Amino acid sequence: MEAFKSMSEIALGKKVCLMASELGHRLFRMNTGLAWVGESLKFSKPMKIEVMPGDVLIRKARPFHSGFIGMSDYGGWTKDGRTLWCEIKTPIGKIKPEQISFIDAVNKAGGIAGIVRDEESAFDLLS
Repeated sequence: MEAFKSMSEIALGKKVCLMASELGHRLFRMNTGLAWVGESLKFSKPMKIEVMPGDVLIRKARPFHSGFIGMSDYGGWTKDGRTLWCEIKTPIGKIKPEQISFIDAVNKAGGIAGIVRDEESAFDLLS
């Protein structure tokens, strides 16, 4: 259990996914954030490019939002089909109010959600 305490959130998340699978559940990484999408152009020879307002190294760039504020790091389902969400934090990682609201909403709706900081909290949530 000591090895879990010194892990990064990424390493802990991978361990939690493995533990969930061993217990018959399924978890997937849920990335949140912003990316840019638009027209891509392929060039076969050097040429001058005119930059247009709104371009972000992509023609006609537009934002693509993934996830939403407060959504947990990992989501999936239990072996009996209930929704399952895990917010992964190191022992000193801070929880945002939006993350607490999301976890509370999932639990109130009959799902399972919680904060995982180490092996013990992972086992408690997943069992």
